[in-house]
Amino acid sequence: MKNSLIFSDKESQINSNDFEDADVVILSISNFDNVDQFFSELIEINLKKKQYKNILIPLTFGEILSDFLGLSFATHVRVSVSKNQTSNIFIYGTESLNSLVNQKYFNLLLLQGVFLIDYNLKAIRKAIMEQDFYINSNELVMDLKKLNIEIPLSFYDNHSIANIWGMHRLLEIEDIDKDEISNLKGNELLYTIYFKWLLAKNKISDEVIKEAKEDTKEYRHKLKGLKVVNKIDLKSL
Repeated sequence: MKNSLIFSDKESQINSNDFEDADVVILSISNFDNVDQFFSELIEINLKKKQYKNILIPLTFGEILSDFLGLSFATHVRVSVSKNQTSNIFIYGTESLNSLVNQKYFNLLLLQGVFLIDYNLKAIRKAIMEQDFYINSNELVMDLKKLNIEIPLSFYDNHSIANIWGMHRLLEIEDIDKDEISNLKGNELLYTIYFKWLLAKNKISDEVIKEAKEDTKEYRHKLKGLKVVNKIDLKSL
């Protein structure tokens, strides 16, 4: 069983023939307008069904190498709910750690289980053979709080975020697929790193979900006993 997944730029020298112990996925985002949605779909397709111990991501790919999209994609992997949320993440490139300090998602490199490695076959082969996880789900919530992710300027206001947040949390408690709700299905806000990060670092415990469901049952029982006391004559108002 292959325990590593390598994401590779279409211009890269890395291909599936080079690494028999890893699956290889070629990245190509030239025709995609919403990068957050593209990364979310990559995770949905490649990281939801099969678990990998190690995920390797190129530091630079796409048309503008100075965007360092690898940091953005790796952050998506860490904050998105999947079997691979706690996998080891190796970001391979030619830049040094010091040269990335001012980049938007640099703090990801300070988290457990996230590494910047050299872009060469020796370093990559060493990474895909790693057998141990460096973080577990219990440590993940506290680790993610080390990130400092600002609210995107494209968000309307705090109220719009609160509305979506509240609706999403209720669906989580009731174990309802968000795509069943028209206001959430395809909502761009849900694809953003910021919103995923909010959900991940404020994960609802099983105890809270159990208590909420018990409260719901109690209120339903009380509502069944409601009686009509009187009517309001709207014509007189």
